[in-house]
Amino acid sequence: MPILGTVWSSNKQKIKIGDVGPGGGIVFYDAGSTKSWGRYIEIVSRNVSTPVRNWGTASYGVLASTSSALGSGYTNTILLSTLFPATDTAQYFCRNFSQNGYTDWFLPSIGDLQQLTNIQNKIKINQSSYGYLSSSEYDINNVYYLSNDFSTTFFQKRLCSIYCSNLPCSIFLI
Repeated sequence: MPILGTVWSSNKQKIKIGDVGPGGGIVFYDAGSTKSWGRYIEIVSRNVSTPVRNWGTASYGVLASTSSALGSGYTNTILLSTLFPATDTAQYFCRNFSQNGYTDWFLPSIGDLQQLTNIQNKIKINQSSYGYLSSSEYDINNVYYLSNDFSTTFFQKRLCSIYCSNLPCSIFLI
């Protein structure tokens, strides 16, 4: 599987958690070495969402078979964008987000988002009043999201009945 996301080589500098990544976001995860999906994950440093973006489709019964694993957000987003191409969805918003000239942003998996629980006090991210939607399905009718204080994982109906913020992420190598 090819490495997804951006290859960034800004003088081969040492990247650490909390640094600004190539897309202008905050680096919140370092895998320690290159994985099949990349090495670093950055997340936008400001809340760029508009409230209530649907996750996928109103027609339940379509299981996209997304992953909850760390590093799977990009692949999930591509899959969801193919299955649910509507423009009012969270994955469409993240997939079409652009910042610092980078357009490879994605809706993070719940595994990606859960990494924020470990470092929430070390980096500066505008905290949502609601919660953070993931690209990971819980079951055929529900998807995972992370609480607004990054402490608890929940699931909800695919069509949000609560406000969910979308935090686009990007993966890069150095």
